[in-house]
Parts: sequence; structure tokens; C-alpha cells
Amino acid sequence: YQPTLLSCVLSAPDNFPGTKILHIFNEYTILNDSGRVIEIATCKNNGKVDSSVPSLTFDAKSGLTPFHHNGASIRFRPTEYGWNWSGLFRINKKEPRLHFRLKSYLDPSEIIIFSVEFRSTTTGVILIISNAEPPPFQIVNKSMCPMSFFQKGVRNDGNETLILPYHFANYAWDEPKQDCVLILDVLQSSVPKTLGNFKLEKIAPGTKIKLGKLPFHALMTSDGPTRVLSIYDSYPLIADANKYYSDKTKHFDIRSKWLSLNIEIKLLHGLGISIVDDTPQELMYIRLEEITCERKVDKGLEEIRIRIGGIS
Repeated sequence: YQPTLLSCVLSAPDNFPGTKILHIFNEYTILNDSGRVIEIATCKNNGKVDSSVPSLTFDAKSGLTPFHHNGASIRFRPTEYGWNWSGLFRINKKEPRLHFRLKSYLDPSEIIIFSVEFRSTTTGVILIISNAEPPPFQIVNKSMCPMSFFQKGVRNDGNETLILPYHFANYAWDEPKQDCVLILDVLQSSVPKTLGNFKLEKIAPGTKIKLGKLPFHALMTSDGPTRVLSIYDSYPLIADANKYYSDKTKHFDIRSKWLSLNIEIKLLHGLGISIVDDTPQELMYIRLEEITCERKVDKGLEEIRIRIGGIS
């Protein structure tokens, strides 16, 4: 890294009339507020980390640290073993904040979402790396089918995320400077089916989305600053369910039947309760004998009985 310095000439105090003071300082400063030791690497024109240039490490407790940067694209990651590099980016004063999702290649379920903020000051630019709380996006699977999602163009990097039925996943773009489109697949068979492509930043909260001919629909909502994309089952797809079923059969009938249930639990040897003080000394002992608990459901009526044969 070549030094990147700025200079400023100021007039000296009145005690030194006619004197000028030349200030020289770093153009870039880093504040690591993530709670982890962060490694930053310079990248080649193809986006890969340039191994010929030594990477720099920044401790979370080091405070503001000078950072010499030659204007090339950079990536970062925690120094702990097993983390992939972040998405590619340049320090840009006009783009105040970016979010990155980092995954562990040892455990793909382990994910960290980082926030990178570019803060302009009178003495240069401060690069602030911190944990993104709350996350920018959240994907919620409110259907009975498992799903997977990934950013368009980066699937070959193993960035697919599996989301089970009635689970959710916090999300940020893996490569925020590439095509920011989320591709969502449903795993109903051996061959995944694509539900849709979503430009999450451009979908306004409250928007309902019909997902083609598949029996699913999506809804975008907001939870504070987080945009929440929820996927629902939609059986049937049309609103008038009665008309749908009448078209399928002339004699459509549902008859509800009550389920009869009888559960009985017996404690043959009873139950003993002992009250002890802090000495320890037993103050009281109670024995409950022939305990029976019965739960009975018949024709929609539920009955629970608890019987105790004796107390001694």
C-alpha cells in the first residue's frame, strides 16, 4: 500500500504573524466496530484478491487507524479461519453505506451481515466496519415447502441458502456492486422450480406479488428499516374457492367428524413431596397415593379428571 496523504496550509496564531503551518495527514482512516479482527485485501482487475500485496489487519479495540489505499477495489473478512471474502467494493464518498453478507465455508449456516459506512470529514474519509443490526432484508418462508435463494450471478460460489418451512433468514447482498436480484427456488421435487426474481430495494412495503402459475404468493412488508419478503402457500390461486371446487366436481361436500380420544395416566407408586430447610432438615413429607389423570374427548366435549386415592 502506497501512502495516501492530504495536506492543508493554515495561518499560524497571532503570535507568529506571517507564518504558515503545513498539516499532513492520512486521507483514509478505518474504525473497526465489528467486535472481530478484520483483514482487508487489495484485489486485481478481475476481482480476485491480489496475493502479491500484503493484506492489512485491524483490531476491534484499536480505534481510528490510518489506512493507506491506492484506489483499487478491496475485500474484507474476519481473520478467524473459515470465512469467505466479502463482496468487491471501492471506497466511494458518494455511496455512504453498503451491506455485505459473509458466509463460512466450514459451516454454510454461519452467516454474518456487515455494514460498511463511508463517512467524509474535513480530514479525509473514515471507513467504518460494523455488524448490521438490524439487517437490511429478511426472507420468511410461510409455506409448507423448503426453499432456497441466492443472488443472481453468484450461485456458483456456494451462496445458496436453504430456508425450511416456517423459518426465516436475515439477508444482505453477497456482491452489492453486481446485479442485485434475489432468485428464489422452491424445492418440491428433485428439480428446483424458480418462484421469481426480486429486486428487493425496488419493491415497496405492502406490495403483494403473484408468482406466476405456481401456488405461492409473496408479500413485502417492513420491520423498522428491514424489508421483509414473506412467501405464502396459496391453494387455490383464485380468490373464489367455492367456484373453483364447484368447477372440479358437481358434488363437493365436506363433513367434519369429531375425533374421540381417551388418555389415562396412572402413578402406581404414588408421589412423595418433601419440604426441607437450609440446614438441611426435613420439615414435612407428604405422600400422594394412587394418582390417576384422565383426559377424554368425545363429540367435541373435553373432560379432564385427576383422582388421588389417599394422602399420608
